[in-house]
Amino acid sequence: MVGAKVSAVSRKTNTTTHEVLGVMTKGKTQIRFFDTPGLMLKKSGFPHKDIKARIESVWRSIDLYDVLIVIFDAQRHLTKPDSRVVRLMEKMGSEANPSQKRLLCINKVDLIEKKKDLCFTISGLKGAGVKDLTKYLMEQAVKRPWDEDPLIMSEEVMKNISLEVVREKLLHYIHQEIPYGIDHRLMDWKELHDDKPTQDSRRKEWFQNRANRY
Repeated sequence: MVGAKVSAVSRKTNTTTHEVLGVMTKGKTQIRFFDTPGLMLKKSGFPHKDIKARIESVWRSIDLYDVLIVIFDAQRHLTKPDSRVVRLMEKMGSEANPSQKRLLCINKVDLIEKKKDLCFTISGLKGAGVKDLTKYLMEQAVKRPWDEDPLIMSEEVMKNISLEVVREKLLHYIHQEIPYGIDHRLMDWKELHDDKPTQDSRRKEWFQNRANRY
């Protein structure tokens, strides 16, 4: 939806360890996505001790967002129902927030043959249903100044993305507890320039276009 990879993706649990920002800008509307660590619970319904602080941080930040989207794996839940997912959805539904929209978004629906009784159904791999979700989110956008420059990706953001890509590969190739104990850092950064417009020229063009609207 944002048109680029912004966070690590893997089959392992706890892949997302910190909040990651992604930005989608279409026309006069800008949507900021915050990917948070998963709300992992034990069968007892309580969080695992080693990630308790991380989960508590996610719960504290929930009310900061205009729209809250709970995403889960449709195939995994329908073939092997997980009571923890049910309890999470019940908790989200019971704690009302009049100023916040809450959505249930079911991913990997391309793997499900019978699709009745599904809510927002999407396939991140094939793009199915993504346009419908995007349209809905655009309709929920609040009128206010944009927080992000749509044409400029800061060096800090690019560095963070590079770290996420490396961590994704570590999770893919190294197993068990090893990838979770690795602390990788960016030691050097070098930009390679081509014939495309520079950041400064795109920034100038963007602000000029905004000025022409008024």
